Amino acid sequence: MTFPKQQFVWFALKDPRVLRSTILWISNGGRHYPPWSGRHVNVLGIEDVTANFHMGLTESARKNPLSAEGIPTVMTLNARRPTVINYIMAVAKIPAKFDRVVAVEAASDLVSLRAVNGATASAKLDLDFLGAPAIHCTK
Repeated sequence: MTFPKQQFVWFALKDPRVLRSTILWISNGGRHYPPWSGRHVNVLGIEDVTANFHMGLTESARKNPLSAEGIPTVMTLNARRPTVINYIMAVAKIPAKFDRVVAVEAASDLVSLRAVNGATASAKLDLDFLGAPAIHCTK
């Protein structure tokens, strides 16, 4: 998410082998039961999951449209081997002309973000923390 007036970009990095999908949602007060009681309005949510999105555990464990496409919707947990989910949330200062992120690339300990208009921003991070293969994402 880019915040041009405040001159920063927020981004998150994950191991896609562990968290397979990303859900973006907007709440405008539609949940009328506790604890929300219709008060959860003007909220944008971002959730990284290995699930059949919001359908719940039962639907995720069954064959579903995502699993039929080869996208795992459940994780097998092991009591003898803890499941580790490393996740990085970071911000980077952006130049005034930076508009919207179109590419994310990583090399060594540096993540570079490129905007649609070609402007760039970067952040130093310990990418080994993710335990994931090389990061390269282009929209």
